[in-house]
Amino acid sequence: MTILEVLTYSTLVLVGVIGWLGFIAERLQNHTLELTRIPSIIQITKKQIEFYEKHRTIFEEEKQVDLICSPAEDVDFTKYKEHFDTVFTSPPYFNVEKYSDEDTQSYIRYKDIDSWNKNFLHKTLGNIIPTLKKDGLLAINIADVYDAKNKTYFDICNPMNDFLKSQGLHYYGCMGMEMTKRFNSGGAGNAKSEYFQEYLKDKTKHTKNIAFGEPIWIWEKK
Repeated sequence: MTILEVLTYSTLVLVGVIGWLGFIAERLQNHTLELTRIPSIIQITKKQIEFYEKHRTIFEEEKQVDLICSPAEDVDFTKYKEHFDTVFTSPPYFNVEKYSDEDTQSYIRYKDIDSWNKNFLHKTLGNIIPTLKKDGLLAINIADVYDAKNKTYFDICNPMNDFLKSQGLHYYGCMGMEMTKRFNSGGAGNAKSEYFQEYLKDKTKHTKNIAFGEPIWIWEKK
């Protein structure tokens, strides 16, 4: 199973990230809800939707796309209760992905990893779970990230998966999404800087011709 296959067989999708996947979902699904906390991204996405609608042919159905500009943990999803077949989200990787320096950004709101996990990631997922239909799928693209200061990894995935299990979801599986190796990323086997441990820098030599993938965690609502 691939993410595109999941989207193809879903008619109602909540996308917790606006980007390439949101654009695909807009064309495949009858109803897509997309979230971002960056106003400029909302404006770009509106133009994208207008373009698609302008060039929609008589063979294509009209699509409904709802856009919400808000920190995800603050959104009230009550009107979407048991509405979506699939939820796909790719949260920011704590303080590694910094989309802006606005005070609404999760890495600014929540300074340490425990607070970020609990008050952003887990709270957001907890609010989203009720929007899934029975047998609906929740797919989360996220990985642990390297803490250069303490030369260890921030623990994101284990606490998240423990939380989802505590909410009554059923673990469906994990798939890999092939990615371009980000520059100076220890996790991607591309460590360059001196602050990386020697084993990570040595790993770069052995993985330079090996594809890198990030996990997409799949959970099912029973």
